[in-house]
Amino acid sequence: MNTNCLLNRAVDVAYGYTGCTSLPLGLFDRACAPYGGLKKKKDGSFTTPICGNNAGGEGFCNGDMSAQNADTYSHVAAGVFFSKECNREIPHPTNNAGSSGGQPGNTAGVPGKGGTIGVPPKPATRRHPRQRPRLNADTYQHNTPADSGLNQPRHPLRSRDESCPFVTDAIVWDGSPEEIDATGVIGFAHFGDSYASGMGTGTTSTDKCRVGSNNYGDLLNKFFDNKEIVYDRRSCSGDTTEGLYKKIEEWDQKKADETNVITLTIGGNDLGFSDLVWYCVITPNTAHWGSTNRKNCEEAEKKARAHMDDSSPNGLRARLKDAYLRALGRTKRKDTQLYVAGYPTFFNEETDDCDGASFHYWFGENRPPSDWPANRIVYLTKSLRKELDDLVRQLNEVIQFAVNDANTEGGQVHYVDVDQRWIEGGHRWCEPGVKDPDSNRADTWFFLSGWKDIEPNNAAGVDGGEVEKDETQMLIESGEIKLPSEETCNSTASEGRDPYESYLCYVAELVREEPEGEEAKRVNGANDFISGKDGANIQDVSWYAPTRQIKTFHPRTVGMFAYRDAILEKLEINGQL
Repeated sequence: MNTNCLLNRAVDVAYGYTGCTSLPLGLFDRACAPYGGLKKKKDGSFTTPICGNNAGGEGFCNGDMSAQNADTYSHVAAGVFFSKECNREIPHPTNNAGSSGGQPGNTAGVPGKGGTIGVPPKPATRRHPRQRPRLNADTYQHNTPADSGLNQPRHPLRSRDESCPFVTDAIVWDGSPEEIDATGVIGFAHFGDSYASGMGTGTTSTDKCRVGSNNYGDLLNKFFDNKEIVYDRRSCSGDTTEGLYKKIEEWDQKKADETNVITLTIGGNDLGFSDLVWYCVITPNTAHWGSTNRKNCEEAEKKARAHMDDSSPNGLRARLKDAYLRALGRTKRKDTQLYVAGYPTFFNEETDDCDGASFHYWFGENRPPSDWPANRIVYLTKSLRKELDDLVRQLNEVIQFAVNDANTEGGQVHYVDVDQRWIEGGHRWCEPGVKDPDSNRADTWFFLSGWKDIEPNNAAGVDGGEVEKDETQMLIESGEIKLPSEETCNSTASEGRDPYESYLCYVAELVREEPEGEEAKRVNGANDFISGKDGANIQDVSWYAPTRQIKTFHPRTVGMFAYRDAILEKLEINGQL
């Protein structure tokens, strides 16, 4: 037996399976570990490196140090216990330590509910994760020696240290009591679509990006509560991957170079998210029989699946990977981490009561009267709920594959699962005992048209009346609710368009196909009021208030907090919080 482990106290040299197995081989570079940087003490000095290099920072560790490494013994103990209880050798994850730019396994960045071998389990959900002191610029600069001797990046879009291997296990490091326990967030940028933009939450901007004041990027920035952190919100509700490319290209270089955390949600608009909601659930066109509505829905679904299944460079998976690497490649920093949040599914698919419920534009209620034989009312049957949820699940899978693809090319990208927070808390539509559509249910984390916002600890909801009033007044002052032309609506908006313009395109389609229908009457009534015609009703105008309509099927503020908390947990796992 090596008596060093008996005569000397244990030292925290390396953590995790990868660190503990590479350490005795002399392949563990502590400078690559998220917990390996020198920390600034309260007296202004820095901690002594455990595996010092010539530059005064951390470097490769002597293999003999494994005899004193505390976490090595925890892994040995776990293996002994497993073998004794299960009567077989404990399975080992793939260890890519020591290989520059190692290939991630299937679970890289995609932890399951209970975790997998080599991937930490999902931490317990906390509404308000603990806040830690901040990492200042001096601490960062001290851990970035100019003569570090790092190789050139292997991918032109990413300045990643090739000497550091890609690893699939991560460790939360609490640090020494004598050190300042600091967050690693120095600069923070937020990109993405309407889910990133929190469209409909708080007060939503009136520009074409329609950014809600409670978007999860702003919520994260408020949580950090540090004016020294450079925050740059660049999300835009209509953005596709093409729009994201442009946002990255236009990103101020100085701000980019000060950013080491990027958050992002993107992909839904590339699939025609609004078409799926309009043609599969809302189905307002009363001129169409149910069979026509169903055909339109199936065409929208087919188009979305085709883009997700496309393995070409123009397919969604490739475009997402390219977007991730472009975002990371825009900054000159070598430590920037990208956190890509997915999407929540909309429905509980198992309950029976929703089989008779409808979110129809005109006839939506829990048990609407039948309109047989036209069958224009779409009911939320189990099969339809599963159909739509499956599309969300497939999108999340494509995002996870793209994350892994980016990491094999030198990216530092982390997938953030938000769906489980909706599922485990019962925050979707059609939950047991709920008679949807129920706008007053505080535990439903999605909007429908005209629904109140819900903030944490405010079950009564936040009345959006003032926002709607202001937007109605803006419509009146504009002189007319002018519907876009068919040519405009059919034009390709590759970068994405204003969600309100998309909504008006749907309205224009209804009016063209049914000029004497209910929608045409409402548009005419609204314009009659705006022009001052006697007997006209302002409610016809307020119906077209942008936020009222475009927030449908988007998360309320409580949902944005769920996004925030999921990302905070990832930051903590990666040692950045």
